[in-house]
Amino acid sequence: MAGRIFDNPHQIHQYLTQECGYKCSGGKVRKAIDDRKIRTRRGGGFSQAEVDQYAKGNLEKKIIAASPKDDSPVGGDELAPEAKTKAEAKLKLVQAERAQFLLDKERGKYIPTAVMEAELGQRAKAFKLGLEKFAPDNAVKIAEIFGGAEDTARELCNRLGADPEAGIPLVIDFTHSRIEHFTRMWRKQVLQFLDSYATGTWWTEEMQQAWEKMLEAEENEDAA
Repeated sequence: MAGRIFDNPHQIHQYLTQECGYKCSGGKVRKAIDDRKIRTRRGGGFSQAEVDQYAKGNLEKKIIAASPKDDSPVGGDELAPEAKTKAEAKLKLVQAERAQFLLDKERGKYIPTAVMEAELGQRAKAFKLGLEKFAPDNAVKIAEIFGGAEDTARELCNRLGADPEAGIPLVIDFTHSRIEHFTRMWRKQVLQFLDSYATGTWWTEEMQQAWEKMLEAEENEDAA
């Protein structure tokens, strides 16, 4: 079987963490794509085989200890009074920050990363399809400019000093025979063109700094 096709980094992250049990953040997945450790398919998206290959060589499975001595909760009453007070104060601060975040989110100040990535993924797909359609939709018109129509073929024959009556059909046939070559060349150029719009390549310094800060935070979560 060919396996699944993932449209965006969020789907890859969900697959690796929820289905495969790997320890991995969304930022790490996006960085792997930026570094081409997870390569895009020629037809767009990411293949399951490519994702699995990356995971085997770069990620670790989540380990759950089965020993009874590990059954006790992390933290708890065994903490010293001073440490417990600090933990409670930290918990209250986190709860207050979370409450403020949820309030700001309800007011529309924040948009989930997954929602943004899904939207950008759909836009990129539409953009790519639009670019790819340009060549087959306009190849004949372009060919006519360079001798694929009777008037331009006649002009070319006149400039070359060839007999128009004999040369026009030959020029038109040759020019139209290059349409398929132009279409294939255009598709390759589209892929190279879209590389500069890949996720992780930002055009403003503010967005680049925000992105790097998010990646750093997620890397720290992985290391914890």
